Amino acid sequence: MFFVDGDRLVTPDLIGTLLSGVPRDSVLTLARDLGLTAEEGRVSVEQWQVDAASGRLTEVFSCGTSSMITPVGRARSAQGEWLMDDGRGAGQLRRVQGRTGRSGAVPGQGARLA
Repeated sequence: MFFVDGDRLVTPDLIGTLLSGVPRDSVLTLARDLGLTAEEGRVSVEQWQVDAASGRLTEVFSCGTSSMITPVGRARSAQGEWLMDDGRGAGQLRRVQGRTGRSGAVPGQGARLA
């Protein structure tokens, strides 16, 4: 998962079940090439929900070998459901997709959290 906060791109640290890979490394490299600050850190579900509701978090997307770059327009957890950027997907994701020439699923696809 990648979280966009202005010109800052944050992705969770590689711990637990998160795997390093070419798609993840490529997104981090492209983000830096586009002038974004790309960093790894902790992102809690609660913080994700609060930042999405306040408008601070403007985009969320995932990447993978089979899914390419896929926007997350809405998320659902035990704490409720929320939208990112009104479920549309936004500018930084499109800039990264433009550099790869490929995109994943249709904007508005949701994410389900445990």
